[in-house]
Amino acid sequence: MSIWAPGQQSHGNSSVGRPFIRTLPEVMEAMKESLSSGNKPKAVYNKHISGEDLAAGPRNLKQVQNLKYATTKQAEQTSYNNFADHIQQVLAQFHVGDSCIQQVSFLRDRSPVIILYNYKQLKDISRFCCSHPLGEVTVLGLDKTYNLGSVFVTCTNFKHLGVRRCDTGEHPITIGPAMLHGSSDEETFQVFFSHLSHKLRKVSSPIIGSDDELAVRNAVAHTFPESSLLLCTRHLKENLCRYMADKIGVPAEVRQQVKAQVFLCNLDSQEEVDRLKARVKKISPQLENYLSERVLTALQGNKQTEARYPFLKSREWTNNNAESVNHIFKQAIDWKPQPLPKLISTIEETVLAQQKNFEKSLISMGDFALDASFAKLQRSQASWATLTSKGKNALINKFYKTIKPASSKFKLASDNAFAAFHSRHGGKNPTKKKENGGTGQPHMETRKEDLKHIKGMFSVLYLFMVYVVC
Repeated sequence: MSIWAPGQQSHGNSSVGRPFIRTLPEVMEAMKESLSSGNKPKAVYNKHISGEDLAAGPRNLKQVQNLKYATTKQAEQTSYNNFADHIQQVLAQFHVGDSCIQQVSFLRDRSPVIILYNYKQLKDISRFCCSHPLGEVTVLGLDKTYNLGSVFVTCTNFKHLGVRRCDTGEHPITIGPAMLHGSSDEETFQVFFSHLSHKLRKVSSPIIGSDDELAVRNAVAHTFPESSLLLCTRHLKENLCRYMADKIGVPAEVRQQVKAQVFLCNLDSQEEVDRLKARVKKISPQLENYLSERVLTALQGNKQTEARYPFLKSREWTNNNAESVNHIFKQAIDWKPQPLPKLISTIEETVLAQQKNFEKSLISMGDFALDASFAKLQRSQASWATLTSKGKNALINKFYKTIKPASSKFKLASDNAFAAFHSRHGGKNPTKKKENGGTGQPHMETRKEDLKHIKGMFSVLYLFMVYVVC
């Protein structure tokens, strides 16, 4: 192969004094094609320097990285150029097919708010977060995610009570409706929660779990007035320590002591709470105000939620499930921020893949198994193969209508869409003693007498028939 090298002179723009030699055009095209296929710059560089001719490959790794950046930038500009173009493309997808885009709202002097979900996600929230007291419920958590693209992503999450992980036996974390937004004020969050509140108006109010963000707390209070709000204890601890360090300047050792005293305090004892406030006031009156208005108020609210839902452990509840969902999204985008239209597609694909994995548990496939309360929906792979498309869809629809009863005292209707309390007496007289020592079965002597009586009746009937015939 001949080397095209028009001179050894540097072009003058380089910070190093090395001679500049233009890379062969065919090598540049080959590297572009390889990079467009998704290969990493390092892998492309290693591949093209492995030839025999030392001067035939790329100049250095930086050249390949620059080529990757230019190729990606050009591909992005082909379909959309700026944020306004992104929104325009989102609006074009709004009414197309089964798009996950449910609402696009424009607020003055704020970025547009985009709400994403499909009907299956809404059904899951209704049956797993809003079926109290008939069904077992789980917390509807939410958290704001950064660095997914040019906007924030606030995504809801909850435990899927219909399936369990095959490896751990735990209920998996499920991705719920999401909001894409550029502002994080109360009005923006109110758009999201107002939409969900309207869609969930026919079911019981969910338990909403969040961090200590004031805008979220106020928006939830306005849009879900009957809901119980649960605040993440980890965030409360971190915010308290940050406030003591940044606003008050409390030493690290004292910060740890105050944190321990606050979160071990018996909130039912007003005496103990007053002693805690007095100790904190000696450190700083400003800190005592923060403790009373923010931290203790939040912990009291958590305790009230726990009293309403005894299965919750409010002192231990954290928003870690939201962090898991954030990690799922970061993996889906390969830790690289995406343009808005592509980010929406990635979120939609991730949700659909998760739902399909849950549905595969109906035929004992995938990473999940049906919960015991859903066992009657189980089908073998052979019986699944014999079902028509209509029959398969009917089974999947039944799966999305089934709730997990809160207690064995609740009996599910045949369509799994309703549960009713059933007394253990079942309409029988609980004061009446059962026969045969409490087993409810007749005595053996009674059975023998009944048999003799029946035989006697048949004998009389036989003699009568003989008499008539004769």
